[in-house]
Amino acid sequence: MRVAVGLIGALLLAASAMTAGAQPMRCADVSALDDVEAAGAVFVDGDPLLALRDRGLDTVRLRLWHTPEGGRDGLDAMLALAARADALGLDLLLDLHYSDTWADPGHQEPPLAWTGLDAATLADSVRQYTRRVVEAFDRQGTPPAVVQIGNEITGGMLWPTGRVGGAFDTPGQWRQLASLVRAGAEAVREVLG
Repeated sequence: MRVAVGLIGALLLAASAMTAGAQPMRCADVSALDDVEAAGAVFVDGDPLLALRDRGLDTVRLRLWHTPEGGRDGLDAMLALAARADALGLDLLLDLHYSDTWADPGHQEPPLAWTGLDAATLADSVRQYTRRVVEAFDRQGTPPAVVQIGNEITGGMLWPTGRVGGAFDTPGQWRQLASLVRAGAEAVREVLG
């Protein structure tokens, strides 16, 4: 099991990712594939996951939002895409945004359900949520090969608690960010070993 922090992906863009001692992954973020297909997209090579696999893709990256409006990039949608990828023999890189929408260098809003939590309760929420999510993928038979704790977290995550840099570049802020990341990583290891 590999735990990653801050990897960047793009829809259907193949990329290689290296982890110390591991083989490179040929990975594509396919999180919006279900939306694209529902909108009527037609792929000339047939099933896009099969076409990507046949061209060397070995891993799909799926972003997961906590409680997204309309379910877009939510747990049910990502479980369905994971099952589809697994049926083709593809590994899964799960990208936990810890937000109800995009988390990126300019936006790291906590899920509405976690608004106003103190640092310790927020870290526990990260731990419990991460555990539930990873257990759901594992129960389905699609355990992630890699779990990305946070998305594009150069400036931290779950602002303001885990924000770092600029006016937030203090030892206390860095400790809070470390606590959040550690909580997520420990939950992954508890479930997947």
